[in-house]
Amino acid sequence: MSAFGDWLRECRTTRGLGVRELARIMGISATFLSRTEHGQREAPAEDHLLRAADALGVDGDEIIVRSGRIPRDVKAWLLADCSRVAAVRRRMRRGST
Repeated sequence: MSAFGDWLRECRTTRGLGVRELARIMGISATFLSRTEHGQREAPAEDHLLRAADALGVDGDEIIVRSGRIPRDVKAWLLADCSRVAAVRRRMRRGST
């Protein structure tokens, strides 16, 4: 099991959605979703995760980060200027969030 998969399954069952139904909404196969929930596959791409977030009533950034990724727009912003990465690192060293 994976922490993300467990969390995703809990969100899905809390909303009363079956694997097939959520997979259809996300645009992936039920097998892919089931394997993701069981930690046998990586999470699907960001656009699929955002569809799941809408269906599950959770924040899009939260589902992306819980899947182990950085939202695409945040990553692009960080990579656009090396000084931004350095600033984040300095804050991390200071223990700031």
